[in-house]
Amino acid sequence: MTLVRNVDQAQYSRYGYTASNNDLTLVVDSSGAAGVAIHYAPAPQVTVLTAYLGGAAQFAPLSHEGTLTAGTTDSYAFNLAASELQSTTSGVVYLGVEVQSDVGGLFQPGVPSIDGLTPVVTGRESVVRLLYLL
Repeated sequence: MTLVRNVDQAQYSRYGYTASNNDLTLVVDSSGAAGVAIHYAPAPQVTVLTAYLGGAAQFAPLSHEGTLTAGTTDSYAFNLAASELQSTTSGVVYLGVEVQSDVGGLFQPGVPSIDGLTPVVTGRESVVRLLYLL
């Protein structure tokens, strides 16, 4: 089960699983709460997401601004439907991620990551830029 919808109330819950052993790794819903990520090693741990960005139509034009305390991590979730992948002539989608500090800021961004993916292009100067092939 990856999606449960209550059409009458316009509500949904979305679930993500690992490809290797089907462990539940993500729960988000339409309540406005960010959702949670679940990690199993070395012991099960639940992390509240910073935000659920939604599908490609919602997250593509977005930027997120916030304050990140030194040594902490923000976690986001998004979904890309199989139909969105199939809508391209090559069946390939590139996803760009950029992290930067305010102009003149002291923030030194770490390299963002997407579980299970390796960026095909990276760049790091005052702005961290990554390009993923999905």
